[in-house]
Amino acid sequence: MVEKNKRLVTFIDTPGHASFQMTRDISLVACDVAVLLISCDDGWKEQTSSVYKCIKEKEIPFIVVFSKCDVENANIEKLKKEVMQNNILLDGLGGNVPWLQVSSKTNHGIDELIDLILLFYDMLEKKESEVDGVIIDTEIDEKAGIAATIIMKDGILKSGDFVVSGDSFAPTRIMLSCDLTPIKEAGQSVPVRVVGFSKPPTPGEKIKVFKKKKEVEKYLKNNISNTVKTENTDQDELENSEKTKIIIKADTSGTLLANQQEISKHKNFIVISTGLGGITQKDLDLAKLTGNTHIIGFNVKTPKDVLSCAKTNNIIIKEIETVYQIDDWIKDMQKKKGVVDEDDISGTGEIIKIFKKKAGVLVCGVKITLGKFAHGEKCILKRKNKIIHSFTIQSMEQDNKEEKNVSGVGVCFAMSVKTDIDFLVGDIIISCNN
Repeated sequence: MVEKNKRLVTFIDTPGHASFQMTRDISLVACDVAVLLISCDDGWKEQTSSVYKCIKEKEIPFIVVFSKCDVENANIEKLKKEVMQNNILLDGLGGNVPWLQVSSKTNHGIDELIDLILLFYDMLEKKESEVDGVIIDTEIDEKAGIAATIIMKDGILKSGDFVVSGDSFAPTRIMLSCDLTPIKEAGQSVPVRVVGFSKPPTPGEKIKVFKKKKEVEKYLKNNISNTVKTENTDQDELENSEKTKIIIKADTSGTLLANQQEISKHKNFIVISTGLGGITQKDLDLAKLTGNTHIIGFNVKTPKDVLSCAKTNNIIIKEIETVYQIDDWIKDMQKKKGVVDEDDISGTGEIIKIFKKKAGVLVCGVKITLGKFAHGEKCILKRKNKIIHSFTIQSMEQDNKEEKNVSGVGVCFAMSVKTDIDFLVGDIIISCNN
């Protein structure tokens, strides 16, 4: 449809999964013209805003296309207003952003769209002699070493060249096509897998190509800082944090990002370190140093000696094959510890008086500080910011009257609990949604 080597990225409203977001962002780096596709039966959605933000940040020329213009209730004028409300000034309406309405069913506007894309490309200033590309994924090959997949933007990457990305580099002795067939060169818009990087390059970073190793060494010496970056969290802060700390090791950078996104949904967990490849003794040392730290291995193998050492030091290693296993694993851990996410909390209160304890049943006075409490609700007991017990409310009374629900900041009530431990005045009670 479009001439050879013309790079176009078309985005529609797609669920914002982490792996899609990364692919989308990296694809934009490698494209020359983008199409912001808006359906006439859906209009502007949250995903559209996300896509436009990426286009704007990377300063990619783009065309607004209203698709499905043949649907019965298509209202182009309304769609134009939605677009304008998102600070996109359309051609003919006070701006210069071109727009079209198309229908894949009737082929209306398709030829005009192709002509407009080609016109955009011809207007771009191209440096034909420059070799340019972008890293889209990295992984560790157990036999060959560190590999990265590159999308070429301009020029031709040839066998014998040297690729530099950040402070990582690789000679292009081993180049593979998308079907893992050995190749000698890769041109514009061609994905190529290069094996043998000195360290995992970062997805989204552009590459530089050199002909000689001396040129690579000179470039790295002059352009890369030797300053070692510290971990993203202060050591003392990590050791004193109540959150469960997670170390992630994965097979590729894409799955690594997806794992991080999944864990970020849980407020009681924090990722303190990530990396490609199998779990090592270094990971165990970090887990011991920071305390309350678990390790996730995504599609990677853990050596027997590492597993044995982890067991000896009571360090949990969770090996998984799908991102969705993380959510189940975290919820299972929280259930065992009596921990809940903030979103699951229905009320909090402070114990202000202990009335009696007899035959395993304790009666105490509670003052509500947030939300509500309900009969039969599961609760956790915190003392000095540490969770020490979980229990279920047996009964509640207010003004000598039994109640099923009690709510309101500052409201006091008596609560009966079956427990083997002693509650203390000043302890915090947290009720959880059933």
